[in-house]
Amino acid sequence: MKVGFIGVGLMGQHMVKHIIKAGHELVVYDINKNAANEIISMGATFAD
Repeated sequence: MKVGFIGVGLMGQHMVKHIIKAGHELVVYDINKNAANEIISMGATFAD
């Protein structure tokens, strides 16, 4: 399943890590791209 997630700050990062570990394709967005760097390194795609 392809999942989109907006906001990967303190709470969002924990949620998206579980989504990735479950094997779902993930596209994320955050106003601060640096907040998404760890998630991107885990395989998520950043939406511009």
